[in-house]
Amino acid sequence: MVSKHAEGDLAPERYRLYGSNYDLEADHRAWEWSGWWEELALSGLLLDLEDGDQDYQPRPSAQALRILGSHVVDLNGIPGLAGEVRNTSNASISFSEVTVELLDASGAVIYRTATPVLAATLAPGAESQFLAPLPYYLSFASVRVTPGPMHASDDDPIDLTLDELLAAIRDYTSTHPLSAGRLFDITDLHTALSDAFGGTDLDADGIDDIDQLFIAHGFFADANGTRPNIPTATAELGLTTHPAYQDYPARIPRREVPTSPASFATLGVSNVDVLVHIEHAAPDGTPGIGRSYGYIYRVNGTGEVMLPAPTRLSAATLTLIALPEGQAPQLVG
Repeated sequence: MVSKHAEGDLAPERYRLYGSNYDLEADHRAWEWSGWWEELALSGLLLDLEDGDQDYQPRPSAQALRILGSHVVDLNGIPGLAGEVRNTSNASISFSEVTVELLDASGAVIYRTATPVLAATLAPGAESQFLAPLPYYLSFASVRVTPGPMHASDDDPIDLTLDELLAAIRDYTSTHPLSAGRLFDITDLHTALSDAFGGTDLDADGIDDIDQLFIAHGFFADANGTRPNIPTATAELGLTTHPAYQDYPARIPRREVPTSPASFATLGVSNVDVLVHIEHAAPDGTPGIGRSYGYIYRVNGTGEVMLPAPTRLSAATLTLIALPEGQAPQLVG
């Protein structure tokens, strides 16, 4: 949203992570890559709520690519599409990309994503490759690859303003015991959005529009571990309950948070906001590898705070800084 509304990025849905561009507009499921895609699935869900057709108009690009061929490959357990392109123009092209579409037997598009050409710059006549991961849960009859940026329209019926979306998140009061009254997890998010915007079926597909987005991103209980395209009739939305699968551990139910005696601390302050900062070190103990994060926690009147419990193998350091109103921050733990 910063890229889109503040920086004016022409393709803000492309999230750059570890040298790759991830298309948040593509409906990736929370369980992809053994659960590592969960955060990107959530980001895509939030984007789908806010974006609209006006966000995906044709984008300026000097695309003069010829697709030389493509073939399905195995990417450590999930399918991918690899291919080659050539710059047919008389000028160099930078940051090129191609659009990959999966089609069913009737020729209808059932999945669409974009992927960058691997060479950052293509000289006239030069060739390069592209590689796009594909959703393993989809069966498709054929593949179509075209040069240039993708998207002609939004892929969902909802188009909220950013203010409407943030207000629904901000104003929701959670009853989860660890929430401090704030929106706590995906289950709370589903309830908050359903309360604020549910009850519509703008695309007449027989599914509530809010439910449709959660289903599209895999946010529903999967008790059997089959990763279905749609949940069973009794499966609760807004959960990622699932049994163990390969290196993906079981979470039944997912809303429970593992605790240990070391998860609790009593501070010398109460009724104050505390910044909880977590820094993960490298396996050899070297800090500063870019895995830090933090959040604000409201300490109750007893001064007790519940901390995250990273695995001991992570060599994590937790720092607590009290933020008393009108006073200087204080290191409290």
